[in-house]
Amino acid sequence: MRTVERYQSAILGGTPDRVPVAPSVLTRAIRRAGVRQYDFHTNPEVLAQAAIAHCEAYDFDGLYISSDNVILYEALGGRIIFPDDDSYPFWTDLLLADAAGLAALSVPDPLTSGRMPVVLEASRLAAERVGDRRFIISNIDSGPFQLASTLMGMD
Repeated sequence: MRTVERYQSAILGGTPDRVPVAPSVLTRAIRRAGVRQYDFHTNPEVLAQAAIAHCEAYDFDGLYISSDNVILYEALGGRIIFPDDDSYPFWTDLLLADAAGLAALSVPDPLTSGRMPVVLEASRLAAERVGDRRFIISNIDSGPFQLASTLMGMD
């Protein structure tokens, strides 16, 4: 069973020949590729190549294209910082004082908002390069409580 068939079978409720594997291993892929965190999180070419190389080195069924947990915060207008060239980005200030401020937020455009386009372009590059040899999982999200805490604080 090919990797894409394995995923399709699992998604459709079938019984694949084994459990498909595509771990979320961003830091490991970054370290293995020998690239800086800043480049991985801001350059689609670097992100795609690191994810592909890591997937193929371990013969995973799929590769995971993602960046970090502040990508939506940034896309909603938050300012992020990279403490240095080899650190994950961090959020800086709360965007909302309270839940009433949610109404003022606009739905981010994945093609133009923050670094969302970086993940989309990295996904396109990966799909172009691996074709149907690997299943591709692309992720531009945060957990709801994580996003809420970056927007309004943990209190």
